[in-house]
Amino acid sequence: GLTFDVRFVFTAGRLSLVSLRTPAKKPVDAEAYARLREALAKRWGPPLEETRDETLIDMRQTRWDRGPDRADLKYIPGVVAIVHYPRPAAP
Repeated sequence: GLTFDVRFVFTAGRLSLVSLRTPAKKPVDAEAYARLREALAKRWGPPLEETRDETLIDMRQTRWDRGPDRADLKYIPGVVAIVHYPRPAAP
């Protein structure tokens, strides 16, 4: 039930990042993040990591490894975003 604006980022003529973000003029609450996190966990399995920071504002992030890519689900009050990008090389 969420609507997203989608942005494709290209580097050297190749797709390097896909960002899905809820529209700025349609704020969403933390419950939207929780529902989407649950749906993605059912589809993609357990996340790689989860972080949360409530020091100044409620910020949350859940990260999954998706083969050669990563996917981050983020919440900042009013906004839910999903960002797909290449997984960093192992050190």
